[in-house]
Amino acid sequence: MVAGERRTEILAVAERLFYEHGYDHTSIAQIIEEVGIAKGTFYHHFSSKAALVEGLVQGLIEQMLPAFEELARRSDISPVQRLQGYFDINSGWKSTNVELMVTTITALYRPENALLLRRISENSLDALGPYFNAVIVEGVEAGVFDAPRPERFGEFIMGMLIGIAESRSRILVESIDEPSKLYDYADMISILELAINRLLGVPEKTITLGAEQVLGRIRVYLEQRGA
Repeated sequence: MVAGERRTEILAVAERLFYEHGYDHTSIAQIIEEVGIAKGTFYHHFSSKAALVEGLVQGLIEQMLPAFEELARRSDISPVQRLQGYFDINSGWKSTNVELMVTTITALYRPENALLLRRISENSLDALGPYFNAVIVEGVEAGVFDAPRPERFGEFIMGMLIGIAESRSRILVESIDEPSKLYDYADMISILELAINRLLGVPEKTITLGAEQVLGRIRVYLEQRGA
């Protein structure tokens, strides 16, 4: 088996075990045993359990890029539709991968993983920021958006979302034991939507973040966990 395939196999097994037992209750030894590899082989690919989470998130970004690229090439949609499409890709993934989302959030938003989280955030900005920048420029040129420095404004919006992700993630993790916290999560998403639309100079609800779809899937997930 080539190195890339082995790395993919390790990630797939880790993801499944995280689902089944939770991040905290899954050890590197369990992953090694399940994959059937030597300890040295594991550490050749991943330096720690947290690095596995980074690999899973990087895989997510790589999965989304073709959809972003396809949307960016379309000439039959408006800048508003294109920007909304980018957010829909993100919310669509979250709604269909709630378990992985909760797993990564539980692992990443810890003091010991602060540098890892920062690296993941920077990688996300590097990979997806250009798409957001380009559509903001397109919208300003079309007279749809009103944004200063449009060539960097998409990154600014992404940075804003990343900057308050810790608060959103904390609420999401707390909702595992206290589902009523999801109302706080919904309120925060509503505020984010309002801010994004005002920053772009468009009417409220022009751009949405798909909160209802994601929250619906989270509620189902929490109900299943409690069953």
